Amino acid sequence: MPNTEFPSADAAEAAFYAAFETTDLGLMARVWPQDQDAHCVHPGSDLLQGYVAVMESWRSILAGAQRPTVRIRLIDRYDTDLLSVHLVEERIGPAGTEQDLTRVLATNIYVLTETGWRMSLHHASLPLVATARDLGQPKPPPRVH
Repeated sequence: MPNTEFPSADAAEAAFYAAFETTDLGLMARVWPQDQDAHCVHPGSDLLQGYVAVMESWRSILAGAQRPTVRIRLIDRYDTDLLSVHLVEERIGPAGTEQDLTRVLATNIYVLTETGWRMSLHHASLPLVATARDLGQPKPPPRVH
């Protein structure tokens, strides 16, 4: 394989979160495959399919935004030679803030392409317990199913 910008799934993930934290749309654009294999679900939103739709969403999120604080914790991962699935906890808030960051759970899927590793899916959601806490509401009762 020739020289690649993202030689590992970890490198692609680091670039994704660096782009998010620095509001760097150019770097964000390089993380995704430039075809229909790009998929994204932002918290509370619908499925976006294809590079154009995914990048338009990131353009609207990052345009004019102040740089957020983004902290990541890898919870689990599954790797093969061509695929890497990462379950991560994101903690996101205003720049310079380390307390009261909003907790987001995300599944990131990376695929090995001819030009290196690219993010194929970012699916992020607010956990129900964290959402209630973040809104100052009591913790919801446990569910049976």
